[in-house]
Amino acid sequence: MTELNLMLHCGADYVRPAQLDEVDLPPIKRNEKGHVTFQPVSHLSVRNRIREAITTVCARDGMDVDDAIAAEAQGMTRDGARAFGMMQVKPPGLDRWATHGKRKRGLMIGWRNSHDQSFASACALGSRTFICDNLAWSGEVMVSRRHTRHIIRDLPEVISRAVGQLL
Repeated sequence: MTELNLMLHCGADYVRPAQLDEVDLPPIKRNEKGHVTFQPVSHLSVRNRIREAITTVCARDGMDVDDAIAAEAQGMTRDGARAFGMMQVKPPGLDRWATHGKRKRGLMIGWRNSHDQSFASACALGSRTFICDNLAWSGEVMVSRRHTRHIIRDLPEVISRAVGQLL
């Protein structure tokens, strides 16, 4: 798991994908006029939307989607308020991956999501991507979407656009 550059050392633990959905979402927050100011999204939903975007782009490019995601890891804080994940995607059109020692290189997609309003739902994509539970993150393409009224509507498009840029 560590070769995916998902660093969990500030209170988060590695979890299985199903555990990302075991967290109760906090309530939607509204201002005095009734407008949504915070719309929480489940951690599993963010992860799955990224996987869907990868599948869509790969299928469009004629790539075998079953082989698209080569490795994956995710972590979550003990209270479930924050989640982080990393996926290694096999680049389309390459029969052999470039290797460095025992590590295969490909496109890396890191993601993070919070229920405590500490940061926006975000993805970092590139060949050298880093996600940490201390809130450090980097990548060649970085996109984020605040948890406001239309996040559920906008998130798939934001993620698909970013994945499409690199794939």
